[in-house]
Amino acid sequence: AAICVKALGKDRVIGVAIPEAGQSYNEANEICEFLGIRLIKFPIGEIINNINLTWMQYVSDVPRSNQTTQNIPPRLRMLILYAIAQSFNGRVIGTCNFSETILGYFTLWGDQCGDCEPLGDQYVSEVKAIGKELGIPDKWVDKIPDDGLPNSCPDEEKLGFTYEQLENLDDDLYFHNRFIDIPQTNWRIIGNNGWYDYSFSTYKSNVKEVAQWKRAYWVDRSIMQPMNDPERMAIVLHQVEEALEQAHNQQKQVIFMTHFAPIREALPHPLIESVRRQRMWEMTTAMLGSRHLGALLAKFPEVKAVFYGHLHYAQPLITVGNIEYRNQAVGVRRKNSEDWKGESLLDQWISRLYTKKI
Repeated sequence: AAICVKALGKDRVIGVAIPEAGQSYNEANEICEFLGIRLIKFPIGEIINNINLTWMQYVSDVPRSNQTTQNIPPRLRMLILYAIAQSFNGRVIGTCNFSETILGYFTLWGDQCGDCEPLGDQYVSEVKAIGKELGIPDKWVDKIPDDGLPNSCPDEEKLGFTYEQLENLDDDLYFHNRFIDIPQTNWRIIGNNGWYDYSFSTYKSNVKEVAQWKRAYWVDRSIMQPMNDPERMAIVLHQVEEALEQAHNQQKQVIFMTHFAPIREALPHPLIESVRRQRMWEMTTAMLGSRHLGALLAKFPEVKAVFYGHLHYAQPLITVGNIEYRNQAVGVRRKNSEDWKGESLLDQWISRLYTKKI
């Protein structure tokens, strides 16, 4: 609501409070008064009771779970919101944030709906930061999130973890910016997820145009980051260089593992005649990795093998200089591909397994 007031003005924003029987207006009066917007109160306790009676009259033999009961009110609320919005020739503004979306923590056709989602790409911490920037009092910004469903509890109690923990996952199995020394050898495995900087594409110098295409088409568009992709890749290169320098100083032989393609030779070279399709391919190529990573790895003779993925097809061994590049990606039943025909991920994993002798 505060974002809408900032963007449209308070006279074009309406708050709607839709409590059930026994529920309060959840500070709706104070919030709308603070923002200076109109508040419409639409209690639905009686409507819910009528739904329950109608259910018993017509489908009493259908078992109704607690979750079914809990999800009826948010779906009813959305029906009412759209009826009110249409009556004012207005739009329903969704309130879901990115933390809720990645967890699936919403009610389909309930709070998940809306004509737009201003907070849809923001984590809970970012939503709070926006609230503070807009001057919303701390008592509302820092209030413990609660879904407001009947007989429910705070979000984090139900989830079993906090939103802060969700945003700062640190799993021992996530081998990013880490290394492992192989016992009784001088070999070290260095891992870095990597990223991309458009350097494989002919559009590499047009960062804004590629970023615009990415926001429209690419799966990574939902990932929020406080810098552009080349800047993020620069951080990766700095991390990798530090790790390689350390390995060099400690006289380690290196196996490097990453997700994105590190060399141009790894990319396919399709024959494309259409100008439009060629542009699409160049934009896709921009997201596949970075030639600067391969150039950095080549500077260190300690690097003997590189394992990568991301390209969605089984690329054969590539040797550049003294480095072996192996794509050990695993997939199942990829459309129009002869590479991955196995019946299960385990079958494919076994067939793609490579043992390196050191």
